[in-house]
Amino acid sequence: MSNATTAAWAWKDGEDAVTATWQVGGWPVDPAEPEGRMQPCRSTLARRQQGLGPCRTPAEWKIERRRGARIETGWYCTRDLPSTESPPIDAEQV
Repeated sequence: MSNATTAAWAWKDGEDAVTATWQVGGWPVDPAEPEGRMQPCRSTLARRQQGLGPCRTPAEWKIERRRGARIETGWYCTRDLPSTESPPIDAEQV
């Protein structure tokens, strides 16, 4: 993965299917404009609980959690990626 620009992992978390995709430099808000505005890290709740301000770093991780027919997407910088959302050691790289 040293020269990769993206990498993805998939695993099951109880009933949820989870996919974590990492992209070097972050994720553009509009994929058609890759040099445009970057998707912000959305770790606000965890940071607020730690007494910190909102994260201003571009999101490098896109976490998709499938709960039945519903998909929840989380955006995190590497520093703020919660351990509960990071790929487990035995996660399959896809």
